[in-house]
Amino acid sequence: MNQEIENNRRQASPAIKVSHLGFHYPRWFHRKKQDFALQDLSFCLEEGRCLGILGANGSGKSTLLSCLGGSLIPTGGEIQWFGQQHLSVEIQRKIGFLPDAELPFPALPAGIFLEMTARAIGIPKKEVKQHCEDLLTEFGLMSAQKRPHGKFSKGMKRRLGLSVALLLNPTLLLLDEPLSGMDPIGVETIRRRLVRHKERGGTALVSTHQLEEIEDLLDRIMILDQGRIVGYGTVHEVLGKEGTWNIEIADIDEESIQNLLQPLLEKGATLHTFGPSRQALGRFLLHLHKEQ
Repeated sequence: MNQEIENNRRQASPAIKVSHLGFHYPRWFHRKKQDFALQDLSFCLEEGRCLGILGANGSGKSTLLSCLGGSLIPTGGEIQWFGQQHLSVEIQRKIGFLPDAELPFPALPAGIFLEMTARAIGIPKKEVKQHCEDLLTEFGLMSAQKRPHGKFSKGMKRRLGLSVALLLNPTLLLLDEPLSGMDPIGVETIRRRLVRHKERGGTALVSTHQLEEIEDLLDRIMILDQGRIVGYGTVHEVLGKEGTWNIEIADIDEESIQNLLQPLLEKGATLHTFGPSRQALGRFLLHLHKEQ
């Protein structure tokens, strides 16, 4: 199964192709000077791949995703979605976009808001209720569906926003800081959704400050700084340290590990960390939650 998916990825056409993309806010927006948020960005993302977008606040991550999602119009360059330069309705229905913004109609209960959105984008009436309940259940919001979503915590708002982005079962996900404000259970829930999305051949662009939570799901990362690409490649290619290794060994006692390490230390190796492995907190809490 995994080999078949990998073969399909190698033969895949680009889901997103960006050429010399630029965006600047007008002078009146910042009053003092014209502000270039994106400068000459070019990259290609094949179908079935997952790209992580990293960078400091103000580096251009949200602006890039907003241009790709169609909510901002670039001031220069070109974007192609699935080989098309025009973001048609057909292409838009293939895209699930989670912007870094508040959802509208904050006084509406979450369940009603999601169902209203589902009907507005054309999901058949007889499918709306069950489809929305499935998403609310997946993201742990069923018990809060009658509450106004404007009173949700930040993490709950992000989970509802993800539910909206997934309504049409999109093949391309554009997620702007999906882990922001999430507790460990929320992080693990989103991880599992991204795993399933990739297993089905889906494509994703994810901006995040929490690389360690999803780095094993990313085929490539792209680092932005002042609207420019300053790093692109696999996590190891971009962030790896030459001559440094991480090793995890199972089913062995501490004394045997020390005996294995001793010859390496005698040859001049430096030991940075040593101790028993542990499972991720999110997975532990999620398992505990399911048992209850």
